[in-house]
Amino acid sequence: PNVTVYVLVRCADKGQLCHRLRAMWQHEPELVRSIGTRVIPVAGDFTSEGLGLGEEDAAVLQRSVTLVIHPGAEISFRKSRRELEETNVAGTKHMLAFAGSMPLLRRFVYLSTAYVAGQRRGTVTEADMGTAFSSHYEASKAKAEALVRASGLPFAVCRPGMIVGDSETGWVRSFNTVYYVLKRLLLGRLRVLPIAPEMPLNLVPVDYVADTVIRIALSPESGGKTFHITCPTASAPRTGELTEYVRAWAKVNLGTELPKPVFAPLSLLKGVGVGYNRRENPGQKSELSNLLTLMPYFFGEQVFERSNTDSICGTSCPHWHDYIHPLLSFACRKNFMHQRGDTVFQQAQVRRESKSYPVCYYDVTPQGIQRVTGGEANRRIQRILGALWAWGIRKGDRVALTGINCVDYMTLEQAIGLLGAVSVPIYYTAPAKEVSLLLQRSGAGWFFIGDSRMMRQAGEMETQARIVSFSAGEGERPETVMSWEAFLAKQEETSHIPPPDPDDLATIRYTSGTTGEPKGVMFSFSQLAWMGEVMTNLLPWQERNSYLSYLSFLPLSHVVEGILASYAPYYLLARVDYYYLNDFGALTAALPKVRPTVFFSVPRFYEKVWDQVTSNPVGKRWLSMDDGALKRGLGEVLRRFVLKKAGIDRCRQLIVGSAPVSEALLLHFRELGIEVHNAYGQTEAPLITINRVGDNVIPTIGTPLPDTTVTAEPDGELIVTGPQVALGYYGMDTESIRDGVLRTGDLGVIHENGHITLRGRKKAFLVTAYGKNISIPKLEERMKDIPGVSEAVLVGEKRPYCTALLWTQGEAADLEERIGEMNRSLSHPEQIRRYRCISTPLSIQAGELTPNLKVKRENVLKHYSEVIEEMYQ
Repeated sequence: PNVTVYVLVRCADKGQLCHRLRAMWQHEPELVRSIGTRVIPVAGDFTSEGLGLGEEDAAVLQRSVTLVIHPGAEISFRKSRRELEETNVAGTKHMLAFAGSMPLLRRFVYLSTAYVAGQRRGTVTEADMGTAFSSHYEASKAKAEALVRASGLPFAVCRPGMIVGDSETGWVRSFNTVYYVLKRLLLGRLRVLPIAPEMPLNLVPVDYVADTVIRIALSPESGGKTFHITCPTASAPRTGELTEYVRAWAKVNLGTELPKPVFAPLSLLKGVGVGYNRRENPGQKSELSNLLTLMPYFFGEQVFERSNTDSICGTSCPHWHDYIHPLLSFACRKNFMHQRGDTVFQQAQVRRESKSYPVCYYDVTPQGIQRVTGGEANRRIQRILGALWAWGIRKGDRVALTGINCVDYMTLEQAIGLLGAVSVPIYYTAPAKEVSLLLQRSGAGWFFIGDSRMMRQAGEMETQARIVSFSAGEGERPETVMSWEAFLAKQEETSHIPPPDPDDLATIRYTSGTTGEPKGVMFSFSQLAWMGEVMTNLLPWQERNSYLSYLSFLPLSHVVEGILASYAPYYLLARVDYYYLNDFGALTAALPKVRPTVFFSVPRFYEKVWDQVTSNPVGKRWLSMDDGALKRGLGEVLRRFVLKKAGIDRCRQLIVGSAPVSEALLLHFRELGIEVHNAYGQTEAPLITINRVGDNVIPTIGTPLPDTTVTAEPDGELIVTGPQVALGYYGMDTESIRDGVLRTGDLGVIHENGHITLRGRKKAFLVTAYGKNISIPKLEERMKDIPGVSEAVLVGEKRPYCTALLWTQGEAADLEERIGEMNRSLSHPEQIRRYRCISTPLSIQAGELTPNLKVKRENVLKHYSEVIEEMYQ
């Protein structure tokens, strides 16, 4: 309290100072709120003389600072001795020199490491220093310590042990040292441990280290002393008991039965590891090299004495039992992936360059499957980014785009995200009038088109936005539309572009008018990252650490495909193949070629698969059989045949969503041995609940996602809070989304086991079999506007397209023409494909009208069910 903290931030552009801290600290809201007030970022670099400070900043620090804490270091064992000394030794020398110019300095606290003890054995006092070191890192820290002691400054040296995550949350930025071993244990890849089971591990949680450092820094008794911030023997885990805990934890929390490792102590491996770490030219990273690097630290031949630490901070230290659960939970949730604090677009950029876990993309076209490597995709994205910047597009600008599912669409959207601009995806089936409205409402200054259907109506659009074609297959291009080549021809350097902040607006997803008037749903960069990350956690542990292939076929403007599926692969430490289906209608032919390992679709796809079962002679025979061994045997043959023919035989999880699915259909698949997992979300919260593998309760929509709360109002309306809830509607204020709370408009029941069953909608919308939300009042009113039509009832719930029952007065000879004219102003899912004129008037007596003459839709649909079925034959 009441202390101003100056943070030295290595940053080429002063404008990015606050951004870097916000990105690094986004998990700590209190810290983020303090930036610019109690926490002052200062541009500099401690590896440079004078810390690379400007004159003004240097003067402020020299006259203000009373306490310096220097934890900055290069900790990678992959660096050469020269690189380590440039940072750890020369950097400390520069810090000491600048600290010497501070007249108010009371203490210079240096964070070393307990392992400057080197290869000393037995009890290591706080005054001891090693002479023979296990790595260049240890040697560089020891040299830096010597500089601190000889500086003449009022110093204190803190030597932490093996630092792990926060004891309460498990949070940690890098998963190194012991985490490497824990992950291999959890994956069942570490069957032999070359150490003794009674070997203690010197683990200390990062929050304990931080609190202890501050106590030491502020203590008047710490001057000139060294402090071991290590784990007392009584609080440290033994490798054997830690291993057994991990196995038990994995069984409960991951549903994984891990093999019991064999302990085979091989002390000679310590020497091998020391020799490996002392090499001048570190080799390529591999599983073997990582294990060899850690060997010197897993032979407990040292006991670190803590007299100085205990005298100031006391003897208490968190017991490993108290923090191991949050440690493992956090690590598994993050898939042991380094926490960069970046946006999903920066995360994707890094993942695409991975050699160990490559990401590759494929365009599935009528001409064949075309492959694009992650590196090539990054080069394309960089070129697009250079063009966006050269044309004057900046952070926060709205950029609209539409197109078929393809690599070109992905690279354009990724470049927009890296720039910090706001993407505005638009359905490629939207009519010109609606597109013009969305461009105007969003304030988009640019509109990129990658689909021939949209390109054909580009000339009809009323917009000030500049239109660019970004696909070679767009067909004829009007003169008013800029070619892709002309757009890319203009280039500027982009290395100086400031990245967006986590809370900046990232995308506006319009509902394309299918829920009445179009609404732009807003999501921030941090929300996109959360949704991408949490999607990977829905997969079973072993599956999310295995090869993944995915087929993208739903429109990328849809939140399920464009957010949930598009960003999740970048949070997996596994090889990923991402396929884009250029033609939605070719799904049936494409699936057997791709054979994805994860598959999401709307109910209509599963209905078609079941139709194949019921129309197949083997399927008919199976359906007619009595329960028993013979039926089970035939069912197994049929199951394999159906899955392989549909191209989903490699799928580890089949997911259905975006529209209500029949309970009977899900039970039919289960009887055949196929589990289809129902999921639930809205544009305003793309995924809220899902049925997990091993916990698939039909007919529920599953249980809430992590960090998500679902409650029910007295009338049954479901209320959602969670990171996936949209920021709101762009340019609109509404009570349905406010302060991170979403009123879904859906009625449901929350069961004791946490599963939720939907009971329908509060408002008048229907959802087609393809997951399109259609406003019933909007279309029925338009049909009643047609001369001669007195009443209209829209049909289409769980159906592949919309139809209508019409009641007419007098002659309606031009009805066909009028319906066609109306359809031209509607989006593709809204169009009325068939209709029937009913001669029998609606009546109150038949239960078709209320006393005030409003139509009772459900009763009408029942009364005319045969007519309706005929329209769908």
